Amino acid sequence: GPRALAGAPPALAALVAVVSRDPRHPGHEKALAYLEEQLREIPGLALVRQQQGRLEEAEILQRQVVTGLIGLHGAKHLDLLQEHVHLASILLARSASQPEKRVEALALLRDTEMLFQDRVHPTYQFLVALRQLRQEN
Repeated sequence: GPRALAGAPPALAALVAVVSRDPRHPGHEKALAYLEEQLREIPGLALVRQQQGRLEEAEILQRQVVTGLIGLHGAKHLDLLQEHVHLASILLARSASQPEKRVEALALLRDTEMLFQDRVHPTYQFLVALRQLRQEN
């Protein structure tokens, strides 16, 4: 729900709350399009922060992506496979200093694999990446 978006820019959190609630809302389509556009920008930002070693910021941004996608499309949307793998990789990078992040990452990878393994081809790049992360960690 909206509470999970606590770390998001307030406007984004508010939009998800409104947009996901009522398709009859005037301007719903427009708000939805705007929100999707905003969400598309964030994974790139998260990746840049991750590459810069700014892992805490990367994690906050990537959690916004995941929460936003779930708010817009539900928990089974295919884009979540990629975004969950990205979030897990950030959590694993942070786990050197915070061991509980590893536990969360591995649970996320396990749940994500169970959810998507029958819906994509075994050679699908994000499923391959997911399984590699699970093996290495």
